[in-house]
Amino acid sequence: MKEEKKESKIPKFITDLGEDKYQVICKHNTYVLEEKDGKTFETCKKLSEKLNISIEQLLVMRSLIEPKISDDDFDSIKGSDYLKLHAAIAYIYGLDDFL
Repeated sequence: MKEEKKESKIPKFITDLGEDKYQVICKHNTYVLEEKDGKTFETCKKLSEKLNISIEQLLVMRSLIEPKISDDDFDSIKGSDYLKLHAAIAYIYGLDDFL
């Protein structure tokens, strides 16, 4: 019997806006993320290893297009928003598929 491919279900707090853009509705703000290319992903991966920062955090910072948030301000995002942004990155880039 063939195994059916598991479809990744979009979380309720993420809206696919098309053209590789996603709206993430959080408790304290609404964000728009854009999936970046492989070069950006690889750069984040290398920086993650070098700086001992999670790749998800680097991808959020690079993918966030609205509102613009500096790296310093990113650390002050409320915890619930921070976790949803990380979950959105895992969904957008399919990171859960590799765990």
